[in-house]
Amino acid sequence: MIPDRARKRAMPCRSRRVALFLFLELCLLLCLSGAGGATSGSGSGKVDPRSESDRAEKTILDLTEALGRNRGHVPTWMALGEAYQAAGDLGEAREAFRQAAERSGYSLEALRKWSEVAFQTRKWGEVKNACGRILVHLPDDPIALYRRGIAYRETSKYKATLPRWLDWRSSERMFKRLIRQDSLYDDAFYQYALLKRLRGRFTEAIDLAERQLAHKPGDALTELQLRRIYQSYLDNRSAPEVVAWLKGHTAAHAGDYLGEALRLAGMTAEADSVLRQWVTSAPKGRVIPAYLSLARVNYELGRPREGEAHFWAAVAAIRDTVDAALVYEDVKYVVNDQEMAAFARLSWPDEYAAYFRKVWVSRDPIPSQAYNVRLAEHYRRLLYVEKYYLFDGLKTWHDTPNRL
Repeated sequence: MIPDRARKRAMPCRSRRVALFLFLELCLLLCLSGAGGATSGSGSGKVDPRSESDRAEKTILDLTEALGRNRGHVPTWMALGEAYQAAGDLGEAREAFRQAAERSGYSLEALRKWSEVAFQTRKWGEVKNACGRILVHLPDDPIALYRRGIAYRETSKYKATLPRWLDWRSSERMFKRLIRQDSLYDDAFYQYALLKRLRGRFTEAIDLAERQLAHKPGDALTELQLRRIYQSYLDNRSAPEVVAWLKGHTAAHAGDYLGEALRLAGMTAEADSVLRQWVTSAPKGRVIPAYLSLARVNYELGRPREGEAHFWAAVAAIRDTVDAALVYEDVKYVVNDQEMAAFARLSWPDEYAAYFRKVWVSRDPIPSQAYNVRLAEHYRRLLYVEKYYLFDGLKTWHDTPNRL
């Protein structure tokens, strides 16, 4: 047993879940961008990156010297911002665009570039400033509404009660205006759902995330975002409340999360039944989380052979990088650096299946046993951590459970 005093020092499971979703979104974005970049190197001509860097550096130097002669020349500030942006120096680009905006009397062109780079660098105060000025000229501008809504939501996280509530209200006002103006803009419903989640209004957040998925049916990234909202509900509300709500919720993902909620509530037999029924009903969503939940259920019930069978069912269901990342989330705590690097290089379902089999077969201390003893022990530890080390609060520099 781990002593009580050590519990606050462990890596929180809920924080890991948040990290999982971020990792999954990154994997998906890399997959989506991979196809487009596959042909970019065609042709015999090759550009020397050093010469490109030298030219960019010279351009920045020339523009800086020009500004030394005339600091009020707005086009030069804009060109300098573009040069820094192309060179990847977003901090200097943001400052150049800010200067251009101020010296031009806040022209729309400069404000748009300033807000763009401030948004990329998560300078939320500058985002609010630049987008607020854009909305004075264009009250229904979707980009400004979207960015300002996110900026108010993010700044609210680090404020006291009343200022936080004011930021929440401002953020909600931006998102409502955006959805009224253009409900299909980017992931507006999901960003609004994140605000609802931050405020603890989880069922409203789920409904908004479901609407986002309805606008982008079959989109894997949107589905992952919806799962992130569902998981927050499970992590932050009592099991009876979640179970009661999910039983009355008819969305496609509800069955999967109802089983998980029952498991977390200690109703393992009922969870086993619900999850089995859901995975055999040909659901539209990903079945891997349900198989992994079934693995946990059976390991907790002392049925290691059944638990292992569900784990391998999850592996067999892998069809893309996101599916593989879902399985990897349960496995990553035992892999070494070489295995981690090997996983990042994989891309095909059969490669992932071989990878996970190698990880566990190589660690099985008693191959003659009817089940993998090391895999069973791994899930016993996962269940223990899940029971005692859960955390889903806001972590700041002065208040984080990860500090030793």
